[in-house]
Amino acid sequence: MKILVIHNYWQQRGGEDEAVEAEIRLLESYGHKVIFYKRGNCEINGCGFFKKLKVLVKDMIWSNKTYRDIKEISDKEKPDIAHIHNIFILISPSVYYALREKKIPIVQTLHNYRFFCPSGIFYREGKVCEKCCKGNFIPAIIHKCWRSSYVLSYFFSRCLKSHFKNNTFKKNIDAYIALSEFSRKKFIEMGLPAGKIFIKPNFLDSGMQEQSDKQDFFLFAGRLADYKGIDTLIEAFKLSGLPLKVIGDGPKHKDVQKKIEGAGNIELLGRLPFREVLDYIRRARCVVFTSECYENMPRVIIESFACGVPVVASDFGATKELVSDRVNGLLFEASNSKSLARKTGFLAKNLELCEKFGIGARAAYEQKFTPDINYKILMDIYRTAGANEEVTAD
Repeated sequence: MKILVIHNYWQQRGGEDEAVEAEIRLLESYGHKVIFYKRGNCEINGCGFFKKLKVLVKDMIWSNKTYRDIKEISDKEKPDIAHIHNIFILISPSVYYALREKKIPIVQTLHNYRFFCPSGIFYREGKVCEKCCKGNFIPAIIHKCWRSSYVLSYFFSRCLKSHFKNNTFKKNIDAYIALSEFSRKKFIEMGLPAGKIFIKPNFLDSGMQEQSDKQDFFLFAGRLADYKGIDTLIEAFKLSGLPLKVIGDGPKHKDVQKKIEGAGNIELLGRLPFREVLDYIRRARCVVFTSECYENMPRVIIESFACGVPVVASDFGATKELVSDRVNGLLFEASNSKSLARKTGFLAKNLELCEKFGIGARAAYEQKFTPDINYKILMDIYRTAGANEEVTAD
């Protein structure tokens, strides 16, 4: 099968980019030909004011470059299917119309809620916010929901409003991939057709290994931002005094540095390469996941499971589908630092139980998140979307 994969990288690399690249490697490993059309928002970093203004005013809504590129690629490569991940801001929704003209089936992975929320996570000022989900994006402008800017939020909202009005995201896509049952239900609430939404979680490449020489520390790995529950995390470990290593960077980096001054049990390691992050996960007693927003499919939880490491996670959103309480980890009350301190303290005192949960974590990975399992689900979705079933890998 010949697959056209389309993805717009954000300026700061994240789990979404890792998932896209892993999926491409998976498809190629099964003998499929992948044509990767990619752009990155870093392309406009060195551009002048008027070039950036053009992107915001016009290209974000409709990119002539993307429209031409996709039609040319379609004519040359004749892909059996197009798999789109992210289109903002340079690729733009013009990609759907170019593919439609060429009669190429379209699959869209919904990594976040960006079609209905400029921030993509339904979170504002410390709590869940769904005020824009029905197509009125004025609240996003008022509250500067995209990059804390009235101007940028206005232009992003304008783009979404335009395509919301034209039903671009409903009429042009043959199959949607939601990463969890929780997010699938949310997308149905937002108006996407239930019969076209399929669940396929993220996965991890094979070769993940467990490690027996565990060390006495808990680990947080993720973006240092409000919606990740960073304040809850720091408060909980100040209460418990348990050793915590924090990997990541983000808008709360300096705030975290300030809050952990004098707290000898908390170490901030900053951003690290992926392989080093995995090494820390393997050696940790437990990974802590404190997110307070609608997470779709946190890769760090799957990474932990693959390494045989249990997770203590907030009981919120899709996380409850991943972490089974007292099977592969523990759930605590979201935003409640005392609840988190109690659960981590319990594990610290019950190391045999912690090891048992680690076995459960590895079992969850093998049952749900391996490449082979993911590939089978993806092929079924491609066939449902209308890809040529006779064109298969060797």
